[in-house]
Amino acid sequence: MSHSDFTDRMIALSGVCQSAWLVSQVARKGTLDDEIFEVALNSILETSPDQAADVFGGIGNVRTGARQLIQHLDPKKSSRDMDVFRYSVSLLALQKRLAKIPGAFDTLAERIDQAKRQVGHFDVTDDSMVSSFAAIYTDVISPIGQRIQVAGAPANLQPKANQDRIRASLLAGVRAAVMWRQLGGNRLQFLLSRKKMLAATEDIIAL
Repeated sequence: MSHSDFTDRMIALSGVCQSAWLVSQVARKGTLDDEIFEVALNSILETSPDQAADVFGGIGNVRTGARQLIQHLDPKKSSRDMDVFRYSVSLLALQKRLAKIPGAFDTLAERIDQAKRQVGHFDVTDDSMVSSFAAIYTDVISPIGQRIQVAGAPANLQPKANQDRIRASLLAGVRAAVMWRQLGGNRLQFLLSRKKMLAATEDIIAL
């Protein structure tokens, strides 16, 4: 495997962590970074990329997720955000369950194609689009396993708009997790290749 292949894996994994970070922001603060949220939503619709960075519109658009990932790969560098860590692990587990269900990816692809047609009429961050992404997560992803328990203030979690943002971010996280697996990512690498993973993630931040 070339350095480029390994870096692509870490770009995908950074995307998982970045989506988890967005969920945490909504749950804790009731707000999120609009630009990073737009990157996440666009990543759902980018289903035929030439390389991993294209999913996020460029490698620089996953630096926030890469910084979160470094915390998980090397907690000595800084304090680990346990909510982001937990959501990230859960997203990888959801992807694994999804892969075991016959036809699940086909259903997901069909629903995403429907969302692509909506983008011709709405901005990707429009409330109607966010609601559509949230509905895909609710209909296709939620039924396959234990739901991700999101920790936050009730005042932030109760509004439907925030629930939609959280579910849309989780859908983006599953999409990134699918790419991580497609690129050859697996749990064993966290044990055997942690130093290499850390170095590649640091490269993402530096680029």
